[in-house]
Amino acid sequence: MSQTITLYVDGACRGNPGLGGWGAYIITETEERKLCGGEDNTTNNRMELTAAIEGILFCPTDAKLVVWTDSTYVKRGITEWITGWKKKNWKDVKNPDLWKKLDAACQGRDIDWHWVKGHAGHEGNEMADQLANLGADQTQAQLRQSKTATTEPSVDKKKVEPDWLLNDPFGLGFDDEEADDSEDLTESEIGVAEQEPSLVAEPELATTVPSIEQTPEVAVSVDLTQLKQHPQIVITPRKVEVFGPRQLILDTETTGFYYQDGDRIIEVGAIEMVNRKLTGSSIHIYINPKKAVGDSENVHGISDDFLKDKPLYQEIADTLFTYLKGAEIIAHNANFDMNFLDMEFKRAGFVAL
Repeated sequence: MSQTITLYVDGACRGNPGLGGWGAYIITETEERKLCGGEDNTTNNRMELTAAIEGILFCPTDAKLVVWTDSTYVKRGITEWITGWKKKNWKDVKNPDLWKKLDAACQGRDIDWHWVKGHAGHEGNEMADQLANLGADQTQAQLRQSKTATTEPSVDKKKVEPDWLLNDPFGLGFDDEEADDSEDLTESEIGVAEQEPSLVAEPELATTVPSIEQTPEVAVSVDLTQLKQHPQIVITPRKVEVFGPRQLILDTETTGFYYQDGDRIIEVGAIEMVNRKLTGSSIHIYINPKKAVGDSENVHGISDDFLKDKPLYQEIADTLFTYLKGAEIIAHNANFDMNFLDMEFKRAGFVAL
């Protein structure tokens, strides 16, 4: 009796056309497999199709396949429209090369196709989405490495340099005597909030996560003076005194993509806003994960050697938790970052954010 295999497939594109990635999360009766890849100049629909093709071709031909996709284009194309396209010899059909490959991959197979709403918290679809973005990240890293190899023969992956968060990255001129001027900065000038992030495949990925303890009426100034700060935690104080809801533009780097499989955080950075205006405050920390970074170094450029003298998470958890607590988190894929942060805080004896 043949086995039943469930596939979750997804594509992502940053620009459409632009850099893209595809992911296939495959669940068999005995194991799980995670596939991903990407292309430099592609479209979201082509990545959706490629994910389905690669996922199906990976599976044995005698297995029953249950395929889940959040692309109506793929689902209706393969189950409804393809017969008419073939009768018309693919005339006026976009992406005919990939539709022909998908059609060939499906021949002689028992496949049930299903649609699932994207970015709605469905575990399998979320995993496929993460894989698609990982594929795009890895492709981008490979392109950068290739370009660097041709223009700069010898460049260290990670150089010790001044923390960019300390150097007024948005050019706001946060001098003491000029601090009051920064309060007039608008959202459009800093490129945050209500705009589609440049690194997302679809607008839904531009996520924000409010803390359950967030107080919307007033932003409480974070007092870190009473905490035992590790010397390698870099914190800049507020340059302006403002009141209102507090937001943090946050990003993390990790040893891999799956906190469930033991991957760890190696870098956290956050910039503070109040009422969507920068205050000048930020936090930046490198963290020793006590495990090898592995292939993820190709994405973020942070090596095991660079991290060996950095603090452990439990050594910085108190300070970081206090800084993050109560703020609305703004991130490219906030669910990814928050899942990792909650895992790390729980390991260190804290509650989830």
